[in-house]
Amino acid sequence: MKKTILIILVYWTTMLSGVKAQSYTFSTNSKTYTPLSSDVSITKGLTWDDLEIEIPLGFNFMIYNTRLNKLNITGYFYGAGLTRDTVTDRAPLLMPFLGDFVDRKLDLLNGEGLTGGVSNISYKTEGALGSRIFKIQYSNIGFYEDLDNDGICQDSLNFQVWLYEGSNNVEYRYGTSQLSNLIEYSGYNGIAVGVFSEYDYNTDMFNGNSIVLTGRTNNPIAVNSMADTFAILYGKITANTVFKFEYINRVGIDVTENLKIATISPNPASAQIQIMLPENISQAIVIDLSGKEISVKLNNNTLDISSLAIGNYFIRYTYQNEIISQKFTKI
Repeated sequence: MKKTILIILVYWTTMLSGVKAQSYTFSTNSKTYTPLSSDVSITKGLTWDDLEIEIPLGFNFMIYNTRLNKLNITGYFYGAGLTRDTVTDRAPLLMPFLGDFVDRKLDLLNGEGLTGGVSNISYKTEGALGSRIFKIQYSNIGFYEDLDNDGICQDSLNFQVWLYEGSNNVEYRYGTSQLSNLIEYSGYNGIAVGVFSEYDYNTDMFNGNSIVLTGRTNNPIAVNSMADTFAILYGKITANTVFKFEYINRVGIDVTENLKIATISPNPASAQIQIMLPENISQAIVIDLSGKEISVKLNNNTLDISSLAIGNYFIRYTYQNEIISQKFTKI
């Protein structure tokens, strides 16, 4: 078993030309975590460690500039990893949680595939044509290090990944968890969470663009990066948390220029919003839903929104000759 980081890697199908730039904005909110019903079990009540299963999405989906229509679980990487194209050994990457997952009742001596599995992985695609949602669910998942070190999986995790047809948005939804020692499972007092445009299995490197979360889990900051490492989100994610990565498709920008697309964080916010750019901008305009422009203070890319009424707004600003508009919510 290869042990590095927990990831969800998606099946690499078609690389598009660089006439459009893709990136994501990030927001977080709270929604009641609801287990799937009428879903298809991948693990089928058996113990498991590394799985090798292909899962159809039921529709085409974009991650950055890659189109896909299925996910692959493979034993090459983590037991919970949805992974690479076997031709290129590269794939875009969804990372909802850092850790090495395993069935909590796995027998390390006798191996996987025995009856009595208690950690279920399942999926379903639902909704009307054109707006379907693919959902994959990890229920009562254990950690390999917990089992290997203690002989029993005491800790557990529940989460779902939702992929939205049409919008290409990604959501990580978290249920209850029992986590006593994140350092034991990930090497950090936290986790890695984000969306990556490419992971290369041959070089063990992250390539291209990514949006990753850092800071505290209760107030994460999203950073657009082309670094070959990932940021750490510190602390434990509370139940009913949703991390949303909203897909942006901008015409006329080469895919290598995605750093021009900033994220804003936190969103929603009550007092301040930070525009995440490598350089300061000189001016930003806030516009309400009626189209009215509202004057706000901007200092070092931090926007003072404390005087705004509760509601939805847009930030508009110019960066490197590009006009960028992003939606935010004042709470």
